[in-house]
Amino acid sequence: SLTRTLAAIAFVGVSFVAQGQAQITTEDQVRLKALPVLFKALDARPGARIADVGSGDGFYSLQIAAIVAPGGRVTATDIDEKALTKLKANIESGKVTNVDVVQGRADDPLLEANTFDAALIRNAYHEMTEHQAMLRHIREALKPGGRLVIADRVFKNQREANRSEQTAVHQLSPEFVEADLLAAGFQIRSLNKSFEPADGNPANPGAYWLIVAIAPAKGAPTSVLPSTTPTPSTRGG
Repeated sequence: SLTRTLAAIAFVGVSFVAQGQAQITTEDQVRLKALPVLFKALDARPGARIADVGSGDGFYSLQIAAIVAPGGRVTATDIDEKALTKLKANIESGKVTNVDVVQGRADDPLLEANTFDAALIRNAYHEMTEHQAMLRHIREALKPGGRLVIADRVFKNQREANRSEQTAVHQLSPEFVEADLLAAGFQIRSLNKSFEPADGNPANPGAYWLIVAIAPAKGAPTSVLPSTTPTPSTRGG
């Protein structure tokens, strides 16, 4: 609901205080404005179990935790021990009681099978070298019909580059990710190519994109909406 969304955004103050930030940057302000879109994509609601894969220090984990309370939980998983140490400090400082922290592996987020209503990968998918193994494990962790939301970025000057060239500069086009998702057995529900301006700059819209994919029941065929069907590409990588 709008009330819960506003409450979660108000909770941002707790997380920023926990991180020792006296002011919110322009980029942070853009991230905050995008939160309702992420909440809707995840279908985040009280009682839901949601995984934040590639959570870093937990900016999104903490906001989602406010939405799914009471009764819901967030599992924040990352391979970066230093980031997870900071996340644990943020959880303690913010007195957050419904976030679990897991140190995963490059090929496995180490999530419980058939447990989660949704999972988020925010600005981290391009870093995943073992992306197909990660997607397979995430699909196993989701309940049938569970959502995987991936939000990442590609700048205009990189859109025609191949995958290796894009990931070298920490970017990735959504077409590559759509193909990965279909190969992992997901169904593509939607693609938003203008999810969020780049690095907080409203003059650069559409650099961030957002895909919502569904984990179908075992044995169900994969499918993709006509409007989001990846076009054949000769880009390698």
